Amino acid sequence: MSNNPLRDLLALMEGMAEEPSLLGFYGAVDDSPREGHIRALELLSETIRACETISTAADDVVADNEGLFEVLWRKLNLPEYNWKQTRANGLSGSDLIAAKNLVRTLDHAGSLPTVLGSEELEGLRVAFEKLRKEIGLISEIPDGLRNYLDYLIARGLDILDGEDVDLTALRSLSFEVSGASLPVTSFVPEERRKDFFECLIQISQTWGRDIFTGAAGGVISAAATAGLLGS
Repeated sequence: MSNNPLRDLLALMEGMAEEPSLLGFYGAVDDSPREGHIRALELLSETIRACETISTAADDVVADNEGLFEVLWRKLNLPEYNWKQTRANGLSGSDLIAAKNLVRTLDHAGSLPTVLGSEELEGLRVAFEKLRKEIGLISEIPDGLRNYLDYLIARGLDILDGEDVDLTALRSLSFEVSGASLPVTSFVPEERRKDFFECLIQISQTWGRDIFTGAAGGVISAAATAGLLGS
């Protein structure tokens, strides 16, 4: 498990040399070649997003690595013809050197998610499950909002159930769940507010207390200050 999507992608692509075709390679990544292909492209997408996060007008990390992203995309993308017989080829030479340099850049940029231990991952799982239970107990929540939150929480639990937890995707889902839960607060009865807000705070604090400086964290903190969490 890594908190750097490009490191994970390069580790995944090392298996290309062991497979006779792209079909075999993606089938080795996941039981379904389709899901294996989607997973590889998700890692590339997360890498580009991480570079966007640390890019500035003076140092555009995305633009500087556009050539590398194009090479990676071509290596991962399915061919237009007979992909069962198209050989999978990983990175080599200057492309591999550029990718490893970018891995180090992302490692030191401070924008990647915190690496979570087994206890923290289990705590996040418990918080997701408790929040889903709390949402199920509040009948006033509109169906559309309830279904959306159920979907997000289910995705988060699916990531936690994976053999190799995708921390980048898990952090994104955690923040999305926290933000999407805020409209629910107006429907939470007073006797359930303590348990409801404790779930949100547990999910947010898993990724660091600085989450409370944001807009969503401010609402949660205000709720706590106002006494909605109880004593």
